[in-house]
Amino acid sequence: MNHQSQKILTRCHELQVANSKSEPQEWQTWLLRDWQEVEDHGPTYKASKWFGSMPERDRVGMRRCIQKLEKAGLLTIWRRWGTQMTNVKLTEAGEEIARNMP
Repeated sequence: MNHQSQKILTRCHELQVANSKSEPQEWQTWLLRDWQEVEDHGPTYKASKWFGSMPERDRVGMRRCIQKLEKAGLLTIWRRWGTQMTNVKLTEAGEEIARNMP
């Protein structure tokens, strides 16, 4: 597994765990819908928010790597508005690999 793949799996796992720990209170109805969306479909993907500022070629490389990881069965991609990737979630196999990474 290459460095990009490891970076993506690790970051996705970190964001999923952080979301699970931050469930809003029932009275915070304005937060529940967004929290539930992330629980169901994974964290919202935006390269700059996941990995910081990067050149365009690196951003495109990350996107291609995510698509390869989806084909390998380690991630699922949710496209909320048609073809644009909006959320990325680890599958059970992807989560197991991410947990065992150093």
